This record gives sequence, structure tokens and C-alpha cells, in this order.
Amino acid sequence: SLSISPSSSSVGNTSGSVQITVTSTGISDLQYSISDSWITYSSKSGNVYTFNYAANGTTSSRQGTIIFSGGGLTRTYRLSQAATDQIVVSPLTSTVDSTSGSVQVTVTGTSSNISYSIGDNWLTYAGKSGNVYTFTYTGNSSINTRSTTVTFSATGATSGVYTITQAAAPHLEISPSSLTFDNTGGSNNVTVTYNGSLSYSTSGFPSWLSMTEVSSSSGQKVFRLTAQATSVTETRTYSVLFQDSVSDATLVVSQQGRTASFSVTPQSLSLIKPGGTAGLTFFNVPDGGLSWNITYGSGSSGWITVSFTSGTTANVQVPANSGSRRNAVI
Repeated sequence: SLSISPSSSSVGNTSGSVQITVTSTGISDLQYSISDSWITYSSKSGNVYTFNYAANGTTSSRQGTIIFSGGGLTRTYRLSQAATDQIVVSPLTSTVDSTSGSVQVTVTGTSSNISYSIGDNWLTYAGKSGNVYTFTYTGNSSINTRSTTVTFSATGATSGVYTITQAAAPHLEISPSSLTFDNTGGSNNVTVTYNGSLSYSTSGFPSWLSMTEVSSSSGQKVFRLTAQATSVTETRTYSVLFQDSVSDATLVVSQQGRTASFSVTPQSLSLIKPGGTAGLTFFNVPDGGLSWNITYGSGSSGWITVSFTSGTTANVQVPANSGSRRNAVI
């Protein structure tokens, strides 16, 4: 004969052990087999077997068996283990603005010893009413978004995690962040969004650039920048520094230089044999004026004289030609 006692047990989700009394008569080869790895053999004292079981970390209950057999007989012991208690938080996440405030989190679970831990000191516990927890948060003066968590836990329970994300403080922003003028100058507006108070200085501005405030509202100002026409060929640049109570930002203003290419009228001269003087007119003359050189073709050299009468006009003078036709390039 073969009998076991008890034939089944129900246990909680934590780890532990069970004892099974096995009574047999006329059986010399009694054996056992275990269905699941979370149940393990521990020891035997007389006809009392001890088996250990691991904690159930899942949210589903589970069942395992131990089969005793011998002499052609089998008896089955069934072990049922409860699921882990799951702590449920609602909402799971919150997103708040940069100012201070409070949030409420509803926490449910069968455990009565639920505790909490907060990830950062800018979030603090304020109170609890029933299963509703209240937490307060400070204002965020940083230009970076921040997040932290509240972990609710209990012995033998799956933790619940609440996440709060707080927006960054409104920070200094310039739109557009740069301006480029051509050599003729002109005016353009920029919008500056800031936190708290805004400071800037126009005392160091170059003579070719000016800035005036054209409108203002809470946390935002509009400025007009005006560049004068330039007569130089190099690009010129100036940076305007804005600062508020959180950060600073720079507006870069550039102006393209005047184009260095120029033109002349007329582009060719034909003089009669007795010689004479012809005038040239130049357009878009760069600063510093013009230089020149003469390349003579066939015939003699040194027969051309160039003299500027102003920054944009010149005379070409040639003497009478007593020989054959001649030419040159200026």
C-alpha cells in the first residue's frame, strides 16, 4: 500500500517549505519525481519528506506536483502557490510645467505595508488620503528638462513605479540666431524670448550697426537691427550678447563686403596717326583705387601715358605715330 499526507497544499508567494508524510507497506523501491524546478527536495526524516519552494515573482499563480511511486503504485501531491501581489499606480506618468505644484497618485494592491521611495529631492511627499498619495515639486530653474520616479513597494509584491517629468525653465532664445546683410545695408528684426529679466548693451556697437527695441511683452522683446552700406570689400561681423536670469545667447550680425569687380567704358580705343587723348570712365571702383600696367604689342613701347583725373576717370594719351600701326593692352 502507498499513501501520502497531505495530498495538497496552498502556500503564499514567498519562499518556504512543505512536509509530506509518506506511508508505504511492502514497497522497497519508493521514489519521487518533481514536475517543476521551483520545487526542490530538501531532506527526509523517517517517512517525512521536506521540499522547498521558491518565491513566486510573477503575477500569476502556479501549481507543481510531486509524484511518489513504488510497487506499481503512485500517489500525487499538488502544491499551489499564490501570485505575487502587484502594486498598481495611476497615473504611471505625469508631465508638468517648470513652475512648482503638486501631483496625486492612486496606489492599489493587496499588501497593507506599501512603502515609497523618491528618486530626487525636488519631489517630496505631502500626504496620503486613503490610497491617494500627494507629492509636491519645486520650480525648475534649469534650462534642462528633468525627471524622477516614486517607487511603491511591499514585501512579496511587484513594485509600482510612477514617473514625473518637469519642463525646463523658459530659456533665452533668439530668432533668427544670426543676421546677414548685403553691402547695401538695411534693417531686420529679431525676437528674443527670455526668462526673468533681459540684459544687453549697445554701448560697444560699431558705427555701421545700430539696434533699437521695437516691441516688448512678458518674456519677449523684438529688436530692429540696421546696418549701414559698406564701401569695404571685407565681410564685417559683430556679436550681440543677451543675458537673462538663466542663460545667455549671442546674436551674430554679418555684412558682406562690397564686390571688388569693376568695369570701364569704353573697353577699346582707336586713335588716328597724329595721336591725341581719350577718356576712360570706371564703375564700382574698390577702396584704394586702381593700379595698371601696359603690355605693348608690335612696334615700339613707352608710347602710352595714363593719368587719372579722379577716382573714377582717367585719360589715355598717345603721341603721333610716324611708323606702322601699333597696339597695346592696358
